[in-house]
Amino acid sequence: MDYNIYTMKKTNRPIKEKTTLFAFLPEDGEIHLQYAKQLKNEEPMSFEETGTSIASIGDVFERMMSDFRRMTVEEHLGFPDFPDADTLTASEIERELFEVLDMLEDHNILIDTNADYPDEDLYRFITGELMQEEMEVYNIKDMYCHFIYEEFHEKEETDTMETVNELFKILFSNDWRFLNSCLSDLFSVDGRSYTQQSRRLLQESINSEFGTREIKSIESTFLVLNHSKAILSVDLCLEINGTGLERKIDNIYLTLKEQKGKFKVVEISGLLPYGT
Repeated sequence: MDYNIYTMKKTNRPIKEKTTLFAFLPEDGEIHLQYAKQLKNEEPMSFEETGTSIASIGDVFERMMSDFRRMTVEEHLGFPDFPDADTLTASEIERELFEVLDMLEDHNILIDTNADYPDEDLYRFITGELMQEEMEVYNIKDMYCHFIYEEFHEKEETDTMETVNELFKILFSNDWRFLNSCLSDLFSVDGRSYTQQSRRLLQESINSEFGTREIKSIESTFLVLNHSKAILSVDLCLEINGTGLERKIDNIYLTLKEQKGKFKVVEISGLLPYGT
């Protein structure tokens, strides 16, 4: 899975190579010479002149990997103070996010994301959760520590996808009685509100619009994801029972909010025409 290196989208610095958690950007030989210089405090010869064997490079590599300090991100940055997001306007948060991403990059830390998230979500994540995360700091130039945003929100992502998959399964199985397990008390579809008492009408609207169909596939993309809220874009592929014919519905947007320990859908748009 490819991840966006988010800091590269927020600054004008040259884009670095995409990597996983840690990356050595120079060639192995260059790393060997660089680290040899650090150990001996002298200017080494070129890699070709030294005639260093692959085995000795491996030995030095092991020494490089054992020479590290474990500390929190906050400690590595020097215990910086960040303005509280609740006291900032949207434009101020954007400016502060630029600055904190620059600070992270200056300390060889990059933030990877699998989607685009609001500046406020990323700012709160970096200045809150990330500061307490432990990392290994190596004294090696061009070695970067990558933190993947989604890995800190696996529970929210899993809970959200379970709700979304369950909701569409119920909607297209003609069993409206279980809709309340997925839906918030205040819930709307394309501008029309459905109370708990009127959700059978939602099922009837689905049947009227799509007939008897089964879900063939669901593809979801997170647009917002944090501890209290999620917004997704969903593409559905439906199959007419017994015919093999398909109908695709792209760009359905769902908003979910955390309620009593579970994410529930509060709004859907793009599923039904207005007035259906």
